Amino acid sequence: LFQRNSANRKMSKAIIELDIDLIKKYEKEKSPYYTTYPTGGEWSNDFTAENYLKALEETLPKNKEIPMALYVHIPFCKRLCYFCFCITYITGNREQINKFTKYIFREIEMLNEFFKKNSIIPKVKEIHLGGGTPTYLTKDEFNQLIEKLQLLADVHNLDEFALEIDPRTVTKEDMGYYFSKGINRISFGIQDFDPQVQKAVNRVHAPELISKLIPKEVRKFSVNFDLIYGLPFQTRETFRNTIEEVKKLSPDRISLYNYDHTPNIHGHQKLLNPADMPDVDQKTVMYIESVRNLLDNGYEWVGIDHFAKPDDKLAKAARNGTLGRNLNGYTTGRTYDIELGLGPSSIGSFGRCYVQSIKSLPEYYKSINEGKFPILRGSKLNDDDILRREVIINIICNGFVSFNSIEKKYNIKFQDYFKNELGSLHNFEEDGLLKLFDDKIAVQPVGRVFVQHIAKTFDKYLQDANKRYIRTHEAIKLDALKVG
Repeated sequence: LFQRNSANRKMSKAIIELDIDLIKKYEKEKSPYYTTYPTGGEWSNDFTAENYLKALEETLPKNKEIPMALYVHIPFCKRLCYFCFCITYITGNREQINKFTKYIFREIEMLNEFFKKNSIIPKVKEIHLGGGTPTYLTKDEFNQLIEKLQLLADVHNLDEFALEIDPRTVTKEDMGYYFSKGINRISFGIQDFDPQVQKAVNRVHAPELISKLIPKEVRKFSVNFDLIYGLPFQTRETFRNTIEEVKKLSPDRISLYNYDHTPNIHGHQKLLNPADMPDVDQKTVMYIESVRNLLDNGYEWVGIDHFAKPDDKLAKAARNGTLGRNLNGYTTGRTYDIELGLGPSSIGSFGRCYVQSIKSLPEYYKSINEGKFPILRGSKLNDDDILRREVIINIICNGFVSFNSIEKKYNIKFQDYFKNELGSLHNFEEDGLLKLFDDKIAVQPVGRVFVQHIAKTFDKYLQDANKRYIRTHEAIKLDALKVG
């Protein structure tokens, strides 16, 4: 306990001393969070349902139990949150929702039939129900979903059965019901407790509502809170107050996300005025203050943006160096080679492949009616992708890369293979964000704030994009000189 508290104090002190010039230097450019590598922008629309099935057949051994995880996407909400970046449909039409459940049940049956036909024995150890708002399903619809999932898993004996919850859609009695169905971890979309911020983003709920749903003295679930910084009307003071309310409610874990305003992709975000939002420098300081506040309150910092109590499995995995990363973020080390998605827009990962399902409901229904898995796009990774993915995951999960470990696994000479990347890391070293040794890279406490910037040094696709950008602009300048 003393060692943990000492480590937290050391980390907190380093963050207090963070130079504002450093923030301006590194936060002027966006960096991926690397839930996947290559990132989604590099995936191909030519990856079809046939490619998906062939890749599954090649990846999954026959007549052998295969540990895996499932993600199920329920794309409906009662109200629109203006900041949302998920694929959702706002409706009060129960017939529309009931129609969808029948189709996702058919998709589950199709997957089960595929496993049987190919002598594949799924051993599902984790299920994550996300959205949208999974708790917008009626109890009858939820019961049917659990029954269908039983085709693939023993839902009462999972390592983790997680449910995303909009606190405005459930009662205290509902919480007992979900527990009876095998749910053992819940994630509340809190975002912010300030009334002005909540009104601006169309998501109003008071801390008292949460405390009634999960009273600390009889808590049955592992509880996570999702928070977002960078929303309209947030200030350092208002977000500090939100963190204080969160500390009182005492969740086991906290996810602290950066709001990314992309109205060109998510049209409803046009309802938010960028002039009302904190600028990049303010956002970063807001984040740093929150990190320091949570560390000082005994939470441990996990990866880029997660925090957990010391006795939580996520914090233990971070301390032990066994932290993992999957399509839903950080994991306690239970990383499965097979993660499959069900429902529109869901993402899967297995072997050398990433795959995403169709986003549009009409197209999703059409695909199921044709007896095809609803695949929109995907990516098949080459040897270089696999290698770079492991280096990036080591950086963002553990803040550490052992050259020897990578060399043994991939039969390369690290310093030769990544000669250019290691040269680029000297800038980070000069700024005190990491230390380069003959046999390893070690991210320093202050470097945790910018760890995704460090990780992107190994992103070949970003390197190639930058080269294309430079070549294009050099050509434009050359053409301008010719014209002159």
